[in-house]
Amino acid sequence: MNGYRLIELTSPLVFVEGQVGRRYRVEARATVKDPLHPEPPDRQTNNASSWEFSVVHPVTDIAIQFKCVVDTSAGFGCRDHIFPGQPWNVVFYAYNAGDLPLTSWSYDIDLVNLDTGEHTPLKTQTAGDPLNPSTSTNVIWPSPMVFDESQKGSHWRVDLRGTVKDPLNPEPPDRQQNNVASWEFRVQNPVPDIQIGYVCVTQDSASSDSILQCRDPIYSTSPGGSSSSS
Repeated sequence: MNGYRLIELTSPLVFVEGQVGRRYRVEARATVKDPLHPEPPDRQTNNASSWEFSVVHPVTDIAIQFKCVVDTSAGFGCRDHIFPGQPWNVVFYAYNAGDLPLTSWSYDIDLVNLDTGEHTPLKTQTAGDPLNPSTSTNVIWPSPMVFDESQKGSHWRVDLRGTVKDPLNPEPPDRQQNNVASWEFRVQNPVPDIQIGYVCVTQDSASSDSILQCRDPIYSTSPGGSSSSS
């Protein structure tokens, strides 16, 4: 009653090369067989389900899931600005979104000056680690370029592209839209920045569980106070 069971059936049919490119639909229907408690017709609308699919060849597919730059002097969070004179890293995740193991793939990293349009290759045809299907790898790459004081106020973009290098299993063109990623940032000096996270009012109370809790209303018979977080 009110339960379910997962049923996995191995199909006796195996598709052949002549069926590549065709589409199929699997239809399943369940039927109550209890003669003493037949299922009412108005409850049978949820007894059937279907799933459509295509028969294709397995393909390779390298995907760049995420990419940004980090300033090593300011921790390892993604940054929209880099400080002059400080080393910085390019960070990205590469994911095998295909059906076959990726044993040969590479990545390129370019630095683009958005103010002048100049492209500078930072990394070219660098081999990536092997990836099984549905697995990913995290790459942290230290940039050899360090910005100087004369570049303060300039704007930049890092472009990254992954490429499958397997000649026997090239990545189809229609699967390459996820091969690229980019991140924009500017060069600036570090600045002070105090932040007020929130503000509210509190009220002293004989009850310990109400002390330092934000209050509305405030009782006129008790001293009020304020609390903030930065």
